[in-house]
Amino acid sequence: MSDNKVWDIEVLLEDEVFDYVEYAVNSWREWIAKTMNEIEKIEMKEVKLLTYFSIMEMMAQEYDNFPSNKLQDSFTKFVVKFQNKYDFLEAVDPITLFYRVEDIVVPKVNLNNLVDGEIYLPKSKHISDKVLEIETELIAKNGKEYAHKRLKEHRYVDLLYRMRCRLSHEFSAPHISFSKVINEPSYINCSRQYVSNGRLVNDAVWQLRFPVGFVKDLCLNCLENYLDYCLKEHIPPNKNNGLDRKCELSWYSR
Repeated sequence: MSDNKVWDIEVLLEDEVFDYVEYAVNSWREWIAKTMNEIEKIEMKEVKLLTYFSIMEMMAQEYDNFPSNKLQDSFTKFVVKFQNKYDFLEAVDPITLFYRVEDIVVPKVNLNNLVDGEIYLPKSKHISDKVLEIETELIAKNGKEYAHKRLKEHRYVDLLYRMRCRLSHEFSAPHISFSKVINEPSYINCSRQYVSNGRLVNDAVWQLRFPVGFVKDLCLNCLENYLDYCLKEHIPPNKNNGLDRKCELSWYSR
């Protein structure tokens, strides 16, 4: 038996071999099917998204053996490793990045060449060109190290984690599209009216939106590939999440 793990034990029951790993994987598949059916009954988008993100994070933390820090790294590495449908997730989103570093890159960089009413996808040439513009100006003003750090923080997969954090901490998810036509992240421009410091503000901005359906699809894609990985490596999907974890009694892991 490898590493003397209990799931390597095969038990012969009435001429049939019981494989614990296969049993655990099938149990997870039954559980996720039931869970997704229940989520579909929910109308509130925030609750749906929180559940999808929780499932992804559950798998990511399990895969990384429940680390006590750098949880965002665990999440993003897991998603990148186990998804195989969206090859832009490691790319940089220039729109949220622009608003983050606007005070540094303006006037050399702006969003004026984006056409009002157009819908842009992450692979649009306008989008990839804008990343290069911002990177060039950040390097010129603040150096390569600063530019690299900011660009990495605005990869799509990292922005997904920021979306998860805002949902969890504020129960807020403004960057969402209910479009049934566009099923992946996209950009739209919109006019806003809000109160800031006692004054009524009107502005027009571009927003990155993650459709609810995209987050669900990403969750299922990661799950299926993770379970296939468990079968291939012959390890149960919950190998690190047993009753012997310290947090089961102490409520803390360390």
